[in-house]
Amino acid sequence: MATTRLSILFLVSALLSACSLPTISGAGGYGQFSFSGKAGYTLASTPSNPRNDIRSSLGFDDPEPFPYVHGEAGVGPVLVTASGFQLSTSGSGTLEAQFGSIPVGTAVHADMDVTSMRGTVYAFDLFDIIPLPFVSLKPGIGVDYFDISLKAEALSGAVKEDFTQKAPIPILAARAGVNLGIVEAVLEGGGIKIDYQDEIDGTFLDLEGLLKVHPASNLTLFAGYRYINVDGDGKDGNNRYDVGLVLQGWMVGGGLKF
Repeated sequence: MATTRLSILFLVSALLSACSLPTISGAGGYGQFSFSGKAGYTLASTPSNPRNDIRSSLGFDDPEPFPYVHGEAGVGPVLVTASGFQLSTSGSGTLEAQFGSIPVGTAVHADMDVTSMRGTVYAFDLFDIIPLPFVSLKPGIGVDYFDISLKAEALSGAVKEDFTQKAPIPILAARAGVNLGIVEAVLEGGGIKIDYQDEIDGTFLDLEGLLKVHPASNLTLFAGYRYINVDGDGKDGNNRYDVGLVLQGWMVGGGLKF
């Protein structure tokens, strides 16, 4: 938790200082994510349960649209980036494993809400040390706030279960770019492996690739792809959850530079 607090303080201070930085850009767009993976939920009074496939057992087999926002602020070698999205999905299926108090083989309706907000600070460019035209590579540190809420309810009867996990996740990050003026390609990503006592244990990976076109000096159009992998287990009160979730899909949009 000390690492988490230090990362948050570092990121917040950088974001506050970014308010006066001379180069600021903001963009918004639309995307679609597809889902895959497994989810399990075990009550404190029962043994550990296998995980359910979120496509076949919970019915999350359709891509879902979401709004996407992205912003950058920087001066000199320092760059601060932030992005976020929020989406919801629902479906119906038949459990292949017990989910909390809902028995295996039960037909259920399920809902899932996902919110992600990522902020990263890059302090320098490695290619400022070894100059290479048009190319940049920046290491960084950041925080990815991830919020997952999953609910399942039996279609017959009133049995239902739900859990929520909200966590600011400190990440080690990197940003690679090729800038040819009118056209720019950027790959930004971060991840970490967490093992915090008995509360949460797992790995987190968040990758985003954008192809940007600058038809004017203050105008940007972009298309890209985002991949998020959350694989871990932890506590929800006295109960336990076990999630292996992959979200991936495309994004398009545009923005302005100030």
